[in-house]
Amino acid sequence: MNRQFLVSALVLFLFSNAKAQIKTIQGELPSFEVVSTIKPDTVVSSENWMIRDFEFQGDDILVLTWDKNPDKCVLRKIDKDNTELAALILQEKPYSFFRDVFDHIYLITFEHVYFIGADSLDLVPMNEDFFFGRIYPIAERCDSTLFYSTQTRKKPDFIYINSTLDTLHEIRDKHLYDLYYSEYTFLPFQTKTEIKRRCYRTGENKYEVAAELTGFTNSLWWRELYSPMFSRNDSVFIADHYKDSLYVYGKNGDRLGTFPIEFHHRKGYEKEILKDDDTGLLFARYLINGKTQLLPLGNHAESDAEPLTLQFRYVDKVKVHKGKVWYLYRPFESRQNSFLYAEAIKY
Repeated sequence: MNRQFLVSALVLFLFSNAKAQIKTIQGELPSFEVVSTIKPDTVVSSENWMIRDFEFQGDDILVLTWDKNPDKCVLRKIDKDNTELAALILQEKPYSFFRDVFDHIYLITFEHVYFIGADSLDLVPMNEDFFFGRIYPIAERCDSTLFYSTQTRKKPDFIYINSTLDTLHEIRDKHLYDLYYSEYTFLPFQTKTEIKRRCYRTGENKYEVAAELTGFTNSLWWRELYSPMFSRNDSVFIADHYKDSLYVYGKNGDRLGTFPIEFHHRKGYEKEILKDDDTGLLFARYLINGKTQLLPLGNHAESDAEPLTLQFRYVDKVKVHKGKVWYLYRPFESRQNSFLYAEAIKY
């Protein structure tokens, strides 16, 4: 709140030889702003373009920006001082950035997948079968050991496997699983017969075909599974949301322990756990009355700490990196463009 203060007498107590001396200064102080909290840092901003997405590449930041059409973007590389290092006009509609377990950055568009070089903004086309078959499924790594996920958007279960293709852990939403596989049961006889003939020709699963034909996986009843894997030292942690447990495995596949979790049952949980790769800290994300809250999770996903509430409402693309929370924000009904902000984590 800005105020103009007319100071008639500003008393300063200066102690010299154990005696108080009083000095009076008259004049008008310049205006200043009084705030109760420290404002988030504005990291990347522009009066000419909006930010659609961002990703970290070393000490620099990659941003997808747009001016008039959000589907026609420019890929920019910005340094920590908000100085643009390079820019590249995209010819395709971008979908998102993707970071693999080796910290390589990719740009996924609605037509192709590109590898983004670390030294320049050259986009190297990727073989999509190789990318989605060998790179995208890698969930985590411990040293040289890789762990894969078989998760797809249209299945009510999936498994985590290690580099030798041994099953590590199965994730299953039992209620969704029962609904999914009952779709075939209640179909008319004629439809079942047609599905059987199709599966005989193609080798497809009749239950999966039935769920696709009935539109169950696109209905309001459908929800995508979420039970992420994280690595720490020589172990991997799986937060199984459907068994209310955290499972710990060694890099050789041995189960080291199981711990109960409850943070995913709290009000406002957004089904997302954010990890700071620099500090190793984990945070569960919540949205309550428009405010984003990050709940620090302990070594075994215990949640006894107080949540951290971000200052702005309805922020987007929240990430945790190098002890800060980064996000996109545009004030409601404001002419300001969407900026990239960062808030220090006091934890």
